[in-house]
Formats: sequence, structure tokens, C-alpha cells
Amino acid sequence: MVAVESVGEEIRRFGTALDAQGLVVYQPTLAGEFTSQWFDPRYWARNGALLGGIDGIDGTWVVREGRRSLQLRQLRQPGLPAAVVMNRLLWLGEARCVAWQQMQASLQAQAAGLCAAPVLAVRWRRLGLFYNAEVLSVQSDSLPTLAHQLRAGSVTLDVWAAVGRCLRRHHDAGINLAGLQASALRVGGSDGVQVGDYHRARVRTAGLWSAADVVRLRRSIEGVLDTAGQSMDEVAWHCLLAAYG
Repeated sequence: MVAVESVGEEIRRFGTALDAQGLVVYQPTLAGEFTSQWFDPRYWARNGALLGGIDGIDGTWVVREGRRSLQLRQLRQPGLPAAVVMNRLLWLGEARCVAWQQMQASLQAQAAGLCAAPVLAVRWRRLGLFYNAEVLSVQSDSLPTLAHQLRAGSVTLDVWAAVGRCLRRHHDAGINLAGLQASALRVGGSDGVQVGDYHRARVRTAGLWSAADVVRLRRSIEGVLDTAGQSMDEVAWHCLLAAYG
């Protein structure tokens, strides 16, 4: 039995990064009776709770835990073919571990009242100069994604403005949404638009990264529109920028 280390009231840690089972950090209030088996898609498959993968995202599955859906993601090196790097990332210390950064960003968003898809647990395991990691978060699947709405041609100016406000609130809270895509934004709810996936998010001090988030989101939107045979509505985009402020 591995001793569990309590870190404040929000998170707990158990294991070590050099063990085969890795170092696990989780939110006890959200995870409940958590076990490291939850990071293994085969565990969910054996229990008939593996709902399948997510189109276009390698190493990501949706699973059913009780009445909720969870997203299990094996982190990959961004920008490189999975066949080359698989799920190994360069180890630069715990502070720069992508899984740990994502957990911190989720906690920051929760504290700011922004998080509709909190991270339940993360794990990372050292492999010499490299490490692999998994993130388990709530799957916000009750609302359509911005990408879906774009393809359907049903994005109103109110939605564009809500996207801008959502992005601004996260930036004001110091949350860099480095992996933000149109498919990660959920349309609806009390705020109009919510972030449904904090992949590669991290907490940072103010800087040019906020502008990079905006540019990255535009490129994602343009990519979705291009595949649907549409082009960017510049009036709509400037509505987003005006709401962003």
C-alpha cells in the first residue's frame, strides 16, 4: 500500500515518478474512490465502460464512470507524428510536466468559477530522460462544440461574443490555453461558451502568450470552416475581438 500525501484540501498525491505505477495527483472531492487503474483504457473495457475514442485525437478515450463521462488522454509530444515519439515527452522537472501544469490550470479555472470540465487526476512516470503521462478529466458532452456549430453554420454574433468573453476571463485568471481548438469550446450554458478541454493549459504570468492563444484559436476556426467549404466571417471575428477587449 502506497502512502497517500495530502496537499492542502484540493489535491492528494501518491506514488513516485520513478515507480512503475508512477506519481498520481488527484482531486478527492471529484474523483471519489480513485484507483490508478482508471488510467488504463483496458480497465474500462473490462468493465464495459469504454465508450470509444475521440475522432482525430490519438490516445484519447471517453469512458463512463457512474452517471458521468470522463475523458482519458495519454499525452503526446505536440507537432510530431505519434508513430515517431509515441507518448514520450522530454523530462524538464516536475514544474514543467505537462500533466501537472494541466492540473494546476484546472484548479485555477475552478477557483475562478470558469471550469466546466475539471481535471480529476493526472499521472506521470519517468523513463530516463523522458516521461509519459495521462490526464483524466470530466467530459463535457452535454453541449455542442464550437466546431460542430461552425460546420452547421449556426454560430450567431452572440456566440462569437461569448467566445471572446470566455477567452478573456481565462486570460485574466492567468490561464494559458495552449492547446485550445474550436472542438474544445462548448456552446451553451449560463456563460454562453465554456472550455470543455484544458489540454496543454497552464498557469502563467501575463505575457504575449495571450495573443498567441487568440491567433491559435483563429487558425483552428479557419481549419474547421475550410473543411466545411466556408470562409471566416470577418465581422463575426471582430465581434469576438471586441468582446475579448
